[in-house]
Amino acid sequence: MNARYALPVLLLICGLAQGADNYVGTAAIDAEIAQARQAALADAEAQAAEQEGMQIRSDTTQEGDQITLHTGPTPRLRVIEEWRDGDLYHVRAERDGANGGCGPQYRKRIAATAFPLLHPDQVYSNGIHGFEVGIPHELLHRLAASGNFLSRGVEAITLYDANALAPEGISQGSYGRSRLLEHADRVGADLILSGVVRDLGLEVSRFQLPYVGRIGSSDRRVEIDLFIHDGHTGALLLRHHYAEEASGEVMLDRQIPFASAAFYRTDLGHSFDAIFDRAVQEVQERLHCLPFTARVLRVSGDEVVIDAGADTRIQVGDELIAHATRRDQLFDSGARSRGPEREPQGSVQVVDVQADYSVAQLNGATALNRLQAGDLVSTR
Repeated sequence: MNARYALPVLLLICGLAQGADNYVGTAAIDAEIAQARQAALADAEAQAAEQEGMQIRSDTTQEGDQITLHTGPTPRLRVIEEWRDGDLYHVRAERDGANGGCGPQYRKRIAATAFPLLHPDQVYSNGIHGFEVGIPHELLHRLAASGNFLSRGVEAITLYDANALAPEGISQGSYGRSRLLEHADRVGADLILSGVVRDLGLEVSRFQLPYVGRIGSSDRRVEIDLFIHDGHTGALLLRHHYAEEASGEVMLDRQIPFASAAFYRTDLGHSFDAIFDRAVQEVQERLHCLPFTARVLRVSGDEVVIDAGADTRIQVGDELIAHATRRDQLFDSGARSRGPEREPQGSVQVVDVQADYSVAQLNGATALNRLQAGDLVSTR
């Protein structure tokens, strides 16, 4: 007797959720690497289902003596790293949507400039030194350690005509171009981090106690302004003021380097550490969904070479929007240039990824004759 019926089945995979952001799949290379890659990705998908305790709703269909189990969709993963180790192929992948719905998460390249002190007399007589470059260096170090940024280093330059008015009044470079945009182009950065130290004032209180004698306490206020600009347009993306009060060990020996282990053991070091932690967290939260942008290095035929390589997490198959540069400049309400106007020209698809650059193929609708070196490609 032929009977056909559907039985809803709820399968609960009981693996404990580990809260992991990514999974590493492994497969043996028996023949072609492409097959091993697919097998390694399938292994990562299986781990995602097991480790995250996925619920998969399925239907069981029976016809005659044959039973077929139709499972729900396998977890969607995006490969963020892959490598070969002998006869094994490995892929590291993250769950699609694990980045908060912002699409693929590329590493953004960030450079920094010095953090000048508005009142230099506050520090040079009581042991604090090296902070002008030490502050941005430590911020870049912590941002790079998050895995979401690539450091392009710190240069001991300032961007502003008057530091007290920062972030207003960015200095002009050659040919009337913003010094910020010139610096970003020179170091290959998507973001420029800058700031000023508004206060490091010291307050010493001394008073007399019976039978004890003259005693005192030392306090220091730390106030820092942090700015992040887009390295392609000059737009201000983030501006924040951080303040902490330090009491106790705030007058340091000049032998203690800024941001060293000995520095962080002091009360003043604790205050700087708290500011750095808050700043790094806010930068990641505020810039999490910022589109990724890369510069066009060369256009040859229907191929476009861009300055983003494997270290940015770009992958073969990724699709980007091409933007042609126009001669017209964009100006804000204060008549400040925001860089050249850019016009979308269609899309390109990445076909080859190298360590520090990638090659993309122009799609049919892209206006090839409008693209040239210096133009941009970006995520949607």
